[in-house]
Amino acid sequence: MTIFISRVAFLTWLCLLALPLTAQTLQPYPYHFDTTYVHPDVAAESLSDTPVSDKFYTNTYYWHYAGQNFSITMGFLDRAYLLYRGIPKTFPWAEYATETWRSTYLSDVAHTLNEACKDMKYNDRQFLEYLVSFVQQAIPYTNDPVFPSDYPKFPIETLVEKGGDCEDKAALLAALMETFGYDSKLFHLPGHMGVALYDADRDIHFFIETTGTTWRIGDIPNEHYGQWVKIYDVKRCATYDRDKLENYQVGTTLFPKDVVSAQNDGIKYGGALGILK
Repeated sequence: MTIFISRVAFLTWLCLLALPLTAQTLQPYPYHFDTTYVHPDVAAESLSDTPVSDKFYTNTYYWHYAGQNFSITMGFLDRAYLLYRGIPKTFPWAEYATETWRSTYLSDVAHTLNEACKDMKYNDRQFLEYLVSFVQQAIPYTNDPVFPSDYPKFPIETLVEKGGDCEDKAALLAALMETFGYDSKLFHLPGHMGVALYDADRDIHFFIETTGTTWRIGDIPNEHYGQWVKIYDVKRCATYDRDKLENYQVGTTLFPKDVVSAQNDGIKYGGALGILK
């Protein structure tokens, strides 16, 4: 089928006021309206001097892939989380699959994920499936807190809050894919957001569903067959080479913690090419 590509016009900008995260629960999401478009980097700069504490929040994430169980623990600085949480939630979708240079963290997340499986010697296809499994299983699906408005999150918000809906999980996976060198796209379907791996040599998109735990790369939910899709390019803000760890430098946001890994016992690739191409 033909892919419909268009720009999204944003008429009203929904802004979030940054509130502290308690040890047990997240505070409500108050918001106000603003009609001014400001690039995320500029918005982050205006928030970067806000006094906040140096505490950080620690989460442990569990998932499995190819018969192996994984567990990683990551800590995120309070000031970084609040900075991203305070950026308006009305930018084009692809902006939320990025990071601002004011507070970087994607390479740190990538490093922690890679450390958890480095003994497996995954090839590129297997490693992508490993990333997909992480987003599908370790990040529960949660509804937007501001109904009925969409409330897109940056990856750090989804990781700290340990949950998100389709656009949040899609933005997280797309950002991780770009960081590891995969060409990712955001696929905006009617009422839904997914990710696609783009094969430039064959000009083919492989759809990736992030909201369920059993979808394989290339599988398309039945309800989305034949639907029009808007494609959004994802900007590569960070890079992490799995084969050149000496190039890794700790960023400004995340403190990698303990990781648990095990031996790989093989994998069968079952991704089928969908019709969205």
